[in-house]
Amino acid sequence: MTTNNKTKIPYLITPKGLSLTIKGKPFTIDTQDKRYDAALKLVREGNLEGLTNLLDKAIGINNKYNRQGLSIINGVVTYTNKEGLQDKLPDALIKSLVAMFEQDEESVQPLLMFWEKLKLNPSYRINNCLFDFITHNNIVINEIGNLIMYKIVKRTDKRDVFLDLYTGTIKNKLGQIVEVPRNQVDDNIEKTCSQGLKRVASY
Repeated sequence: MTTNNKTKIPYLITPKGLSLTIKGKPFTIDTQDKRYDAALKLVREGNLEGLTNLLDKAIGINNKYNRQGLSIINGVVTYTNKEGLQDKLPDALIKSLVAMFEQDEESVQPLLMFWEKLKLNPSYRINNCLFDFITHNNIVINEIGNLIMYKIVKRTDKRDVFLDLYTGTIKNKLGQIVEVPRNQVDDNIEKTCSQGLKRVASY
């Protein structure tokens, strides 16, 4: 155990890693953890605030992304949108947020942007189930919160114009946004191939 002139932080170094306690909460950092060297340095400096931000994911997220409306209160992750309305995030999205924050803080931003866009969808089912579908099918979310997916199309006699494979009536022109009325999209997640615009996760 060791202390310094700033804050007394009890800790123990073992061959496997670093064990310590912050405000009664135990933490163990493996020597292979990328945070290990930084944590050990902060412990020896007695930098309690820096150590807490580094190790406590809830506090770290709150401090970094509070301005984005993301917070963790009593273990519940919530998101407050620009209108001030607060939402409890879907469990699958929470798991990805926490896991990605632990690996790379900046990687959380696309997920927040995705959630902003998802909330524009009026379907309660889609809001709560879409991210499960995304993780199950390994769909990638790009830097502005959009899903990267692919579509099977049929060629036409025009070089840059294609038609959808199933009905042959929906034009898919390069660079053009393809859309259908919201009420013509089947939001039943049990139907993997139904009414709407069809996409696949990979090719």
